[in-house]
Amino acid sequence: MLTAIKSFVEDAFQGGQQSLELIQYELYKIHIQTFSSYYIAVVISGPADDSFRSKLEDKLFDFSEQYMKGEVDRLMIANKLANFFES
Repeated sequence: MLTAIKSFVEDAFQGGQQSLELIQYELYKIHIQTFSSYYIAVVISGPADDSFRSKLEDKLFDFSEQYMKGEVDRLMIANKLANFFES
């Protein structure tokens, strides 16, 4: 579903090289980090300034480099991501 929303928004605004990075839904923000063959969505509640988003992006890049090589099992990835952020 997120893929459809992301594609729709990018097509609707004819962004070319732009991509959807943030969706605000009521009290939540959905941060979308795009990688070459997949993306990761993180739900945030509360304030998220540019500094926080920058740190989040750094953590997601670190996670991607450490754990996403060749992974296809979504449940395993979700568990690894949760454990990664707990540490």
